[in-house]
Amino acid sequence: MRACANHLYQLAVGASFACAVAAAGGGFVQIAAAAGPSITIGLMSEATGPYAENGENCQRGWRAARDAFAPGDRAGVHAVRFVFADSQGDAKTGVSEFRHLTENEHAQAVLTTRSQVGMAVNPLSRRAKIPLLGTVGHPDFVRDNEYAFRFYPTVKAESAALVEKAHELKLRRFALITAEDQWMLALSDAFSQQLRESGGEVVGSWSILDSDANIASTVMRIKQADADAVFVNLGISQSGMVLKRLYELGVGKPLFTQFWGASKEAREAAGAAAMEGVIFVEADLRKPKFLKLLRNAYSDERASAVTFSCYVALSTLLFTLKQNKHIDSTESLHAQLLKIREVELPDGTLMLRDREAQYDLTWKTVSRGDIIELPRIAAGMSKGKTN
Repeated sequence: MRACANHLYQLAVGASFACAVAAAGGGFVQIAAAAGPSITIGLMSEATGPYAENGENCQRGWRAARDAFAPGDRAGVHAVRFVFADSQGDAKTGVSEFRHLTENEHAQAVLTTRSQVGMAVNPLSRRAKIPLLGTVGHPDFVRDNEYAFRFYPTVKAESAALVEKAHELKLRRFALITAEDQWMLALSDAFSQQLRESGGEVVGSWSILDSDANIASTVMRIKQADADAVFVNLGISQSGMVLKRLYELGVGKPLFTQFWGASKEAREAAGAAAMEGVIFVEADLRKPKFLKLLRNAYSDERASAVTFSCYVALSTLLFTLKQNKHIDSTESLHAQLLKIREVELPDGTLMLRDREAQYDLTWKTVSRGDIIELPRIAAGMSKGKTN
């Protein structure tokens, strides 16, 4: 870890989140802001563990938001202090880190990734009255906590888009394989319901543990199912294994997945041939100024749904601070967040409704190893005034 010794500087210029957290000796690393009225923001994601790719993608989005809305770690009159935490993608660890951020670091708002973590810390946010901005798709995230704000498409929106594409392709009978993860189970439930409502049916459904690598028998049952298509709804490492095995077994049926199934790690594990034609849905990433922010920070434009969602979440928080110079407490910050109906991002206006960001969703497919965007589905962002 000697190569990461200067972790504060390296994080500031774009070093990996994992390097920064590890160099700090574990759970968090903080970036000190300039003296003056200060707001502390907790940024919690997966620096380590099986979903570290997810955390790295999120950190890129946070960096883009900081560069756009808080250069020099100042948002309007507010000095902003950022404190990073590693949830490891684990609910128990996330709860511990959330408590550290709010009780020891006195964070006035916390951003988090993954339903597994977001749903675990949701009751703590409600009890402590701390705004929780989550890239969390689980349907219950905002339902019982007025301090929760969703910055990831809902499972209802994502599944509706997948079912719409299935209907267009005349695919009625689906086999499903789902990881036992809160978000993925909720997504499969929503997909199954909407598929049935559209006249389709699920002819076979299997769930496996998120950490289970013994998938051979389940994949064989999927092959034997009388299905028109398969929805592979798994985590990063399992998606690659299952997609590869389906290809090796000669399952020539159309394959649907979600963004983890099309992640760089999953594509590399499955191989280009196995990934060819796989369909998924995520936010429209054709945002030139957002991509330019990434290019300026990292010399590339690599982005995923999580990158953009984390960018939007932190941008919304920093935009709120810039627009309201009198924010000086958790209570006043929450009150102003509740009033936000639209956020002026560099690429246009993004709408919020009922504490949920409204995204453009796009069908995507994998072609020759590359992700290709198909025609846009729904609009939540307009080409309004830009900053």
